[in-house]
Amino acid sequence: MAPTSVRPQLLLAAQLGAASPKPGQAAPAVDGKQQLADAMERLLGRLRPPGDVDRRCAERYAMPLPLVLTPLDADGNPSEQEAMIVVGRNLSRRGIGFSHSDLLRCRRAVLRLEDALLGRMTVEVEIAWRRFTTQGRYEYGAHVRRLLPDRVAPARAG
Repeated sequence: MAPTSVRPQLLLAAQLGAASPKPGQAAPAVDGKQQLADAMERLLGRLRPPGDVDRRCAERYAMPLPLVLTPLDADGNPSEQEAMIVVGRNLSRRGIGFSHSDLLRCRRAVLRLEDALLGRMTVEVEIAWRRFTTQGRYEYGAHVRRLLPDRVAPARAG
């Protein structure tokens, strides 16, 4: 199935906010996996056209947006000086596809999405596959492992 385009839905996405607790009301406690699943579902809800129904577990939605990728070292520490801009390709409940002009040497990384209409989200990913395209870029597929607190890191274009 071809990815659904993001841009036609961006105006609608601005109107679709994540549910937040009422003033004075505490947010319910959730574990890390549930928090990640909820965040991915909210983002997918903003990308999905109205009335669109998931028909398979790994349905993908086009996400042609810049993302900041920060490689993680062997101990899981972010290498902020190696942060770079990658281009998002698509998003599913469990993963993110992206591309970059260079071959990435890392297996694990932090990906940050920051868009005026879609909002911000930072996740840890594990790169599952890569391929070199005829357009001279590398495409990557990554499993989303966990939701991280938002953080800002400098990035170089790629």
